[in-house]
Amino acid sequence: MTMVAMGLTCSCIHQLTAAGVGDDASKLNPAVREITAKYCRFCPFPSTCNQTVTTTTTTSRQSIDVLPPIPLVRPPHMLRPCLHPFPRALRSLANARCRSLRPLRIHHPLQPFTHYPVRHVQTSAIESDDRVPLRKQLKQSAKGLKAHKRERRAAEEASRQKWELTVGIEIHAQLNTEAKLFSQPFARNGYVDLFGYDGIAPEDGDKVRVGIKQIQLEQDTAKSQEYPPSTQLLDFNRVSHPLVEIITMPEIHTPATAAACVRKIQAILQSCSAVTTGMELGGLRADVNVSVRQRGETAGTHQYGGIGGLGQRTEIKNLSSFKAVEDAVIAEKNRQIAVLESGGAIEGETRGWTIGSTETRKLRGKEGEVDYRYMPDPDLPPLIIGEDLVAELARTLPTRGDELINMLRSQEYGLPVEDAKPLIELEDGARLEYYQDVVDILRDLQQDQDPKARGGLARAAANWVLHELGGLLTKADLPWDAQRVPAESLAQLVDQVQRKRITGPTAKQVLAMVFDGDPRSIPQLLEEENLLLRPLSREEYIALAEAAISQNPQMVEQIRSKNQLGKLGWFVGQMMRMGEKGRVEAPKADAILRELILGSQ
Repeated sequence: MTMVAMGLTCSCIHQLTAAGVGDDASKLNPAVREITAKYCRFCPFPSTCNQTVTTTTTTSRQSIDVLPPIPLVRPPHMLRPCLHPFPRALRSLANARCRSLRPLRIHHPLQPFTHYPVRHVQTSAIESDDRVPLRKQLKQSAKGLKAHKRERRAAEEASRQKWELTVGIEIHAQLNTEAKLFSQPFARNGYVDLFGYDGIAPEDGDKVRVGIKQIQLEQDTAKSQEYPPSTQLLDFNRVSHPLVEIITMPEIHTPATAAACVRKIQAILQSCSAVTTGMELGGLRADVNVSVRQRGETAGTHQYGGIGGLGQRTEIKNLSSFKAVEDAVIAEKNRQIAVLESGGAIEGETRGWTIGSTETRKLRGKEGEVDYRYMPDPDLPPLIIGEDLVAELARTLPTRGDELINMLRSQEYGLPVEDAKPLIELEDGARLEYYQDVVDILRDLQQDQDPKARGGLARAAANWVLHELGGLLTKADLPWDAQRVPAESLAQLVDQVQRKRITGPTAKQVLAMVFDGDPRSIPQLLEEENLLLRPLSREEYIALAEAAISQNPQMVEQIRSKNQLGKLGWFVGQMMRMGEKGRVEAPKADAILRELILGSQ
């Protein structure tokens, strides 16, 4: 139903009636019929009255469409003056019921056929009470989402207080070798330390140590592919491919920390080139063992890896991403809690999980608690590794990721964790090597500068390596190539910015030119393209600032009255647009704006 507000004058209604439309009420649309029946028949001055009659009616477009066209006694053009005072009210009627009268034009009416003035009434649709503006709907949706997240966190916290989750992980990684030896597990009783920057759950504190039960070699058998509802295919292309299996102790108690553990172990394996590729390309996958038990009750009857008091565990196989590890643990934890709270018992079984699902599914039952059986191969003699080889391997191992992060966060570089981690993880450390080369060259170029000014060189270089150069690679969808923008070129570019010979926007323009293959050196390119900064005078800055201020007085008033200093940045952008490209320096522009708007020097 559509609400239509009509503002009509009695003279126009009378003219409709005189034209032959109002004489037969059955020919009128119900919206107009109500008006003509109520006012036209009883108006004492039907040809002279200009009193405005306003009514609100409810019409159904469907009822308009199904009625036959209105037969008019007079030609269509005679009704133009009558329709003019209420075009919005009758336009839908004219379009719906007078389709045979297309010559009728409402936008350019002829003069009225009476000498009395026509009163033009602007009408508008009246919103129904249940109609909610879009902005309000979006705000309500955002509030509802936040409330749902708060409720979910509260429910998870209540569940965590009542139930203890225990997770153990088995990581299978394709070895970067053609053969392997499988006789018995080795490297027992190791551990991996997880820190806050690794992504562990806040409730786990600043550090979590996860024990390594054992590391062993094995061979791949096949890859299963499930096609619902009942088809399962086996891919034997990976048969006999050497794998290393890393089995953790059941010492993980949150889903986020489980995912962080897999991520950390993958980074360690990749740093020493022990594996072919990572999870994202199928070179590594994880199985998780999940159990829950109620806190405060008698310890569970199950044990694993020498740790007792656990609940019955289930194993979720073949998780192929860090997000899948976290989501699968959450789904299985919720399932087990629901079963136990309903009085059921957890069965030892192998389960599967599908990306995007919120539930795990049973694959098969477990034969027993013994997961590994070892069988010596009579054709393979024992292999004895000497202490000298072990010492050489230990000496040539790359620096551990934790040590690299501590180095980048130290005073020498002063990087935040948000910049240090990507430098280490991107391109298996190749981006970090490039960054260190840029910093070394940049420090040599800046030897004549003030030591205090040189303190921020490492952070400036990280910004250009990660964000500016990284953004160009992402935009062009190209892999990392250190020779596309040589480290010396990027260091020279950052050096010019630090010396204030070019502005930041100009430097980005030059970086894009070098990235696209410009063979010229940075100094040559700046000279030939006339890109070196020619500083503006104070008077030129003031002129640009006054021009920007004069065009936006309301925003200036908001800055002064409401102390909305963030809007000064918008004025700086306006000055940079109005000024000659590459000559307006943002800090100087900001200082002039503060002086003119706030009266501060």
